Amino acid sequence: MAKKSIAFVKEVELVLASLTRLKERADVENSQFKYKIDTAHNYINDIIDIYNEVLNRDYTEDYNHRPKPTEVKND
Repeated sequence: MAKKSIAFVKEVELVLASLTRLKERADVENSQFKYKIDTAHNYINDIIDIYNEVLNRDYTEDYNHRPKPTEVKND
């Protein structure tokens, strides 16, 4: 039987929660790593924001988002 795994977004939210705690600690301790931790926190937060935006679009729009094709030119 295949092992069940948690949903992608839930796993990302767990990572964000851990990074939030780590970010707060790094700020309090004035850690030399606080800027890198803050950057990682922002990237993970962006993933959640994009995921939620896509879910909202799927819920509210009547059509699937398809980006316009781009023209590829051969030089």
